[in-house]
Amino acid sequence: MAYKYNPIIVPLLISALVTLFLGVFARVKHRNARGTDYFSISMFLVTFWSLSNAFEMAAIELPVKLFWANMQYISYCLSPVTLLIMCLEIIDHHLSTRKSRLIVLLIIPAITLLLVATSRWHGLIRYDVHIDYAGEYPVIAKTYGTWFYIHAAFSYTLNFSAILALVKALFSKESFYRKQTVLLLLGTCLIVLPNLIYIFGISPLKNDITPVFFAPAGILMLLAIFNNGMFELVPMARTAVIEAMEAGVVVIDRQSRVLDMNQAFIKIARIDISDYYLMPIDEICKEIPEIADIIIDRTMSHADFMITDNNQTKTYEMVLSPLKDKNGYDIGLLGLIYDITDKKQAQKEFLEHQWKMAVIDERERMSRDLHDNLGQVLGFINFQTQAIKLELSNEGIELVSDKLEQLITAVQNAHSDMREYISSNRTSVSVERDFITSLKNDIEGFKQQTGLPVRFDIPEESLDKEFNSAVMANVQNIIREAMNNIRKHAQANEVRIAIMMKADFMVISVADNGKGFEEIKNDYNTKNKFGLDIMKERAALVGGSISIESVPNKGSRIMIYIPRVGGGHINEK
Repeated sequence: MAYKYNPIIVPLLISALVTLFLGVFARVKHRNARGTDYFSISMFLVTFWSLSNAFEMAAIELPVKLFWANMQYISYCLSPVTLLIMCLEIIDHHLSTRKSRLIVLLIIPAITLLLVATSRWHGLIRYDVHIDYAGEYPVIAKTYGTWFYIHAAFSYTLNFSAILALVKALFSKESFYRKQTVLLLLGTCLIVLPNLIYIFGISPLKNDITPVFFAPAGILMLLAIFNNGMFELVPMARTAVIEAMEAGVVVIDRQSRVLDMNQAFIKIARIDISDYYLMPIDEICKEIPEIADIIIDRTMSHADFMITDNNQTKTYEMVLSPLKDKNGYDIGLLGLIYDITDKKQAQKEFLEHQWKMAVIDERERMSRDLHDNLGQVLGFINFQTQAIKLELSNEGIELVSDKLEQLITAVQNAHSDMREYISSNRTSVSVERDFITSLKNDIEGFKQQTGLPVRFDIPEESLDKEFNSAVMANVQNIIREAMNNIRKHAQANEVRIAIMMKADFMVISVADNGKGFEEIKNDYNTKNKFGLDIMKERAALVGGSISIESVPNKGSRIMIYIPRVGGGHINEK
């Protein structure tokens, strides 16, 4: 029979049951909390340690005892690693758990396990192995080999590093969880110190009773979890948000390191790594550094930023809220990112509409003022001048009558121009709604005034969707001014107006077959130049330009170039 009941196995089995329960309970109840993974792994490792030790104590044959002694080395080697990482994560010390760092910590344990399995051939772990029957129950007697001390030095270096980190956190001014730290420190010491006593042979007992202390150590940690909220640092974010939220969510600690994030944030920030835990936010958000800048700044509660992807620009708003513990201390930040592209577009359209309505109101007010004031004055001057001319003509004074005829013509032209301007302003609403329709109305009015045929060529594609209303209003005013110049000066019998869409520009051509620009320039130098300057200024307002071609007695052509969206700069104001 290979096994025999031994009373020492009872506390070992109880300890195994307690630590197994703690590992499962922490994994189920606090699965998203910081340190939970390594706490559970540590509990499972010490559970395996306790069970293997119980089987070793119950075994009566050396090969069986030696087998279970070798099994315990799995826990010997790995538990110091998981214990250190767990302690550092819980007390908020920086330790990256990326695979490259973990591999370094696992090199010595891996070598140790290999040497344990082959120890009988080289004795680097133990040699001179036999059963000692001198005590109340048989135990393995052995002499430790060279590598055992290397393994022990490495393991206790990790154990004491965990203890020192806990002590440092206990006396730190920034430690807001001293009760939790004390309980965690006591639990760690209950695991480390009994084993240290056994290794150095200080214990009066001949076997390692370290597993017996795993249960009380785990209970102390459990008390810390329930009574003092040792794992409260991270779960508060998970309980406040849903993974499926459209808004991006990220939880940051005081050192601007990432504790948690949802899938929406990963998508927005273009994060392509899965192991982001405790990494600095500026390393994670390399693709979108604006996010990291806002978080690291810590002076802003919210900020807007834009991201361009596949020639599509989206606007996001980031809102930062401090996370506090139950004592009111800041323990990190909760960041929320919202897509506000539609909101910004709606605001832009609303402001454009408000500006448009203000311009229309101002135009209508000016039209009323001109009609009520200057229009009445010009009408009165025209009426009185014609009356004076009639009286002088009746008296036979023809010399003055000719001068009055010129004055009457000038007044009538001014009155006509003013009425045309008023009409232009009053039809501005239709310009805003439909550029082509409004321009056709202008051309029809021009044809009725002059009797000239007008050939009008327009593109099939819509212009109102590509060019904003301010651009189209300026373009229409330029065409109106060009037609007005033709009516007054060109002496043409045919007019051609064409709108063409090029790759980068909209091109408008206004041509006539009149007497040409040079004759016009000589006859109407100042007035015509003033009209041309106005057209050039209007084109410049929308980022465009004008060129003029004219040949005496062969007509003139005005070319207007307006940049398309993406093809040039358009000043919407």
